[in-house]
Amino acid sequence: MVVPGGGFISNVTDCEGYPVAMKLHKMGYSVFVVSYPVGRQLGETEQVKQGQAAARELTQVIRYLTEHQKQFSVNMDDYAIFGFSAGGLMTTAYSFANYEDCCHKNHLPRPKVIFPMYGLDWNIKALQEDKGLAVFSIVGRDDEFGFANVEDKLPELEKVLGKENVSVRIVDGLGHGFGIGNETKVKNWLQEAVIFWEAHR
Repeated sequence: MVVPGGGFISNVTDCEGYPVAMKLHKMGYSVFVVSYPVGRQLGETEQVKQGQAAARELTQVIRYLTEHQKQFSVNMDDYAIFGFSAGGLMTTAYSFANYEDCCHKNHLPRPKVIFPMYGLDWNIKALQEDKGLAVFSIVGRDDEFGFANVEDKLPELEKVLGKENVSVRIVDGLGHGFGIGNETKVKNWLQEAVIFWEAHR
């Protein structure tokens, strides 16, 4: 599943949605790109509340897919979420037990691995219920939205999830919104992500 960003005011599917999905598809994966409500469609004006509403939308998408697995020929016992920026925040909120609308509280399947690219919540708190989840993320040291601050949470994540299940890199000289990574310092990040995913399936 691919969840693009856009600050909860747009869906940046052109660089964080379909290009990623097509590359994954060519690698043999079934892929859904989530185009979720944004801005006024979320019924909120404050950005934090918009984010919470968007996270609830992701929960609804996963509930629908879980209830229609046979129809779509998917197995929701073995899936991953790639989320970018705002989509990464949604991915974090769905997958970790400390959040209001997480998979645990909604009795929905948790992904095996999540990829919140420049979108892992810097306020994240890992609980014992989160054991078994693997996290792969890359964020630029120069990220203008402050996502590099998640570096302070890495010791806690590694302690709870296990070092082997946490691959979070803070890359010097890299900013926000690099998408598929072409012509950047992380042009091969998707291939690295898939290797990490396969090692944790």
